Amino acid sequence: TVKKIDISGWQVRGLTDQTYTGKKITQSIKVTNGKRTATVKTSYKNNINVGKATITITGTGFFTGRIVRTFKIKKATQKMTVISIAKTVKYSAVKKKAQPLKKPIFVLKSIGKLTYTRVKKGSSKYLTVSKNGKISLKKKTPRGKYKLKLKIIAKGDKNYKSCSKTVTVNVQVK
Repeated sequence: TVKKIDISGWQVRGLTDQTYTGKKITQSIKVTNGKRTATVKTSYKNNINVGKATITITGTGFFTGRIVRTFKIKKATQKMTVISIAKTVKYSAVKKKAQPLKKPIFVLKSIGKLTYTRVKKGSSKYLTVSKNGKISLKKKTPRGKYKLKLKIIAKGDKNYKSCSKTVTVNVQVK
């Protein structure tokens, strides 16, 4: 019989921290003693979500023994997109009462709670925004062109970082 070689004290190369993908994360590793590379099989625990994942490496063929290592899965960057659509409001309507704007912005692929903050510089005093993103034109806004600059923040979650985008909403009162 052939004596099997124990790999339990050998080096594991290629084990790196990873970023969340939504799928099971595996590693491309080599187990070596500096002279020889072992044939191994791997199994994983907690290798999908952000946190600490475990890889168990077991020798196969001429190799025996086990090595257990951990690696981190880090939060991914969101791919949030914000689209602004210019709006026109009739002066006759805004003369009587404040006018909410129908869907002047669309937020796509955001993760986590959204917050909307008015950016003072570059924003008209005639436009308002609520915490939940509802934009309105104040009552008796004169005819003209107005801008509202907004910072939109998506809070993220356990697997995604928070993300922010700045957008300008253009409104014309005719």
